[in-house]
Amino acid sequence: PTPQKPQNKGKNLQFQPISASNTNEYLMNIGHSIFVKNISPSTTAESLMNHFTAFKPINATLKKGFGFVYFSNQRDRDNALKMDGTELDG
Repeated sequence: PTPQKPQNKGKNLQFQPISASNTNEYLMNIGHSIFVKNISPSTTAESLMNHFTAFKPINATLKKGFGFVYFSNQRDRDNALKMDGTELDG
């Protein structure tokens, strides 16, 4: 059977911290970040960043179905990780 293309609408976000064990050297140098997957096609970089407002994100980048959220310090990034599995634009 042909694999089905995943539908992101209504799925919960999943993410992980950027660290030496799961990324390349370039990404490690960009600071305190998390990788976010399962992003709805209707999500914008602005709405992704707004989702993490309580943790003071400094930037967000978005690609097709995934993105990165950047924080100014480790504490804010670690607190944002508690939102793993939350819904955005579902």
